[in-house]
Amino acid sequence: MKQLITLLLLLPFNQAIGQAEQKIAQILGVPHSTTPKISCQNSLTTTILPCDFSGSTFSIQSVQSRLKNMSVVKIYYVNTTYRSKVTFDQHALDVKRMKWLNANFPEFLSDPIIEWEVVEQIGCSKSTDGDSYFHGFILVHRPALTEENRQEEIDAIFSFIENPEKEFKEPELDPIASTLERPSVEKPSIIATKSEQKNSQSIFKDGEFALFNHFQNTLINSPGIQRDRIDLWVKVTFTVTETGVIENLTFLENYPLSATDRVKNAFVKMPPWNPAIQNGQPTTSIERMDIRISYTGEVNGIFLRNGVRPELTQQEIGLAEDPATQESNDSKNAIQVTNVYKSLDQLDSTKRYALVMDVTGSMSGSIASMLTWMKKHHATNPFTSFTFFNDGNNAEMKPIGKAGGIYSTFSISEVNSVVKMTMKKGSGGPEISENDLEAVLKAIEIDSTATEILLIGDNFSDIRDIRLLDKITKPVHVLLCAAPTKIRTDYLNVAKQTGGKLYLNGEIIELSTMLEGETMVIQGYNYSYNGRRFRLMEKK
Repeated sequence: MKQLITLLLLLPFNQAIGQAEQKIAQILGVPHSTTPKISCQNSLTTTILPCDFSGSTFSIQSVQSRLKNMSVVKIYYVNTTYRSKVTFDQHALDVKRMKWLNANFPEFLSDPIIEWEVVEQIGCSKSTDGDSYFHGFILVHRPALTEENRQEEIDAIFSFIENPEKEFKEPELDPIASTLERPSVEKPSIIATKSEQKNSQSIFKDGEFALFNHFQNTLINSPGIQRDRIDLWVKVTFTVTETGVIENLTFLENYPLSATDRVKNAFVKMPPWNPAIQNGQPTTSIERMDIRISYTGEVNGIFLRNGVRPELTQQEIGLAEDPATQESNDSKNAIQVTNVYKSLDQLDSTKRYALVMDVTGSMSGSIASMLTWMKKHHATNPFTSFTFFNDGNNAEMKPIGKAGGIYSTFSISEVNSVVKMTMKKGSGGPEISENDLEAVLKAIEIDSTATEILLIGDNFSDIRDIRLLDKITKPVHVLLCAAPTKIRTDYLNVAKQTGGKLYLNGEIIELSTMLEGETMVIQGYNYSYNGRRFRLMEKK
């Protein structure tokens, strides 16, 4: 009996180890970014976990308290490409370091929302220089706001609202991204001289804009794309022979059949390319491409080549914004093309909504977008009440359903003052997760005229009081800010169970048609539905 009990106790432990190893393999298996030498230090939004040059010894005593309940949004794993011996196994060292991180901070690998990027430093040329290079992990996180920081954030928001002609700038969250030197794609001439032909990559004969037009014309729509609201990036490799013929189209991941059929159709109809040139002679090359498949016609067919977006102007594509790259149209105020502003524009003006919004720390851009929209639509807004929450006014003890930090008004003229007061009262305290549903229930309680609820939630935080979901009696539509890629399934569950919709990047995603056993693709990720709740399916 004792052996059986021991075995049963070990099963979850072994399963967790297996899942961690799978996640590690997934992280290390993606293409790596490069930079000569990375410079990093602890800041308001970054925390470093350094280790030795060729080993896996970390010192974390100075940052353990700093990382407690920190909302991490991205992790960079940094190594160097220098090898003192050809036989040195860098991959084994990478795995060892990743396992150390999992042993000390298992929540990082288990959180599906955290994004990962592997960065290789290529500037090190001798072992004696290795110690001067950073090795280890750089954690990018939401800033833990002090009283001073919080007041600065509030002042910045309302200074912009009073002077909207000025550009609103959010504090930089990730200072690392702009320092990375990613390889650029060369654009060889369509007809090159002999001297220019020494080395060049293959290219679609009439250039990148012509290739975009080809995809727009040949990615024939299918019923499944529109019905399932599919919007994803399909990753493929293919061969361009020395005569320019396209061969060996290969899909790098599993995609819905409706998406792969569209891509196959585009490649079947694709004319020959100009082949790659090596030492002045045509040669066979293997190309990698990410192709956007979307129910939205304007972005359908946008592509990345070797991970880099071609230099197509917004005028050429005819877009105000490409949601995949978050590039805004310069003719519009930057606030007007944010996720929150665009999604508020999609609301049904004939309905009566109670607005509920998270105004905890680091939501300044979303708050500014909401207030700007309210100011513009002062006379026609569809909201009958406004409820804002900060998750308990920094309280240490926050019982489910009684955390507090929730403030409401029925007057649109009081929205600015109520938001300011809610933010000043606190930013959630030591816990990351928040009391979204307590605030929703409060809005339902005070506002009998509203027929539906709009919850503007923070995707970087869990819904701590999700157990209250069964108490909600009105449809809750979820508008997510801070949702660059993956979505926390709690928010999908809220919308689905209450009969609401998901508003994301200015698009309305209908969840009511989802049946048990079905899968939905959102921003390239699969979410399965078991009849009760959604589950994010990790990419293999």
